[in-house]
Amino acid sequence: MDKSIHPVLHHDGSVTYVYPQVMMAHCHNARTHRANWECPFTFGSWTYDVTSLDLRVNDGDVDLSLFDSATWLITNASAQRDVIDYSGQSYSEITYRVQILRR
Repeated sequence: MDKSIHPVLHHDGSVTYVYPQVMMAHCHNARTHRANWECPFTFGSWTYDVTSLDLRVNDGDVDLSLFDSATWLITNASAQRDVIDYSGQSYSEITYRVQILRR
């Protein structure tokens, strides 16, 4: 097993594999001369419904410990889980809202 994968064993015997990810995203409006922006990023699945992939957030907290930018300062970040119904199937998604300020 890859040593960068951190399995979490739950009390019922189920195992959650936590894979480290590095993601890069662009806030399209941040290239203008405005000093601060709120950038929403939504993650979800179009393939797996909520019975197969149930995305969750931890109390809306966002871990920013690895964020590093010489240009931007994150002033606030939150996460919100939504369940959307498409043709009788429920899909979960998480929207992260990040407020950034140009340094």
